[in-house]
Amino acid sequence: MRITERGYTLYYYDGGGIDKIVYFFTENRGVLPAIAKGAKKSKNRFGGNLEPLNEVEIILYEKENREMPIIEKVNIINENFSLFEDFDSFNYLMTIADIIIKFTPHNIKQEKLYRLFSAVLSALKKGVNIEKLFSYFIIWFLRIEGMLPEFSRCYNCGKEFKNFEDFYVSEDGSSLLCSDCKSSKSIYIPSSFKIFYQLTKSMAPVECSSIEFKESEKIRKFLIKLLKIYGEKNLKSFKYLEKLSD
Repeated sequence: MRITERGYTLYYYDGGGIDKIVYFFTENRGVLPAIAKGAKKSKNRFGGNLEPLNEVEIILYEKENREMPIIEKVNIINENFSLFEDFDSFNYLMTIADIIIKFTPHNIKQEKLYRLFSAVLSALKKGVNIEKLFSYFIIWFLRIEGMLPEFSRCYNCGKEFKNFEDFYVSEDGSSLLCSDCKSSKSIYIPSSFKIFYQLTKSMAPVECSSIEFKESEKIRKFLIKLLKIYGEKNLKSFKYLEKLSD
């Protein structure tokens, strides 16, 4: 059965022999892995159409009992090659792609996450800073996946957190704690995080240029920690981003 999907190319890797395994993020089926037959040949029918982050139309052949569909054709709808001109932007974007592939179920529609990803790419093409967009993406990813608690009051004593007040999250991510209730293993939450958390609730990615915090690097590191805790995974791509902030 032939099907046509629209989405973004996220990543590809060696599929053995002359083939590649390509991960797409599609409108209707979320993360969709597929086989690109002969894609490793120097002269192949895909050309540069499998390069990451382009918006594409994918024609697939799907057969019952086959684990992955076969890619028959890929047409670029909107090219995003310019996003790779900066090496740091490339690494942030590939980390976002890695998060989508590893932290979300495959072949299940992810409407909110798809809109978020598309809006982040659009904002980056308009010149919005990639580090701000990365933090924006992570906090909204955690919200969409139901991993992010309301940062409002201490789990133990019930004290309500004020803006720019120090507070903490327990080592397992289950409880928010004030300075009086924290333990030695509690994770510090940057004091400006609550403002950032509130701002992003009503802010589009393209508006991230207006965000200015001295603790932006701390916020980014903290969000990565949360993703590790709640997603129970530590991606290799995180290591590079942590070096950028050192």
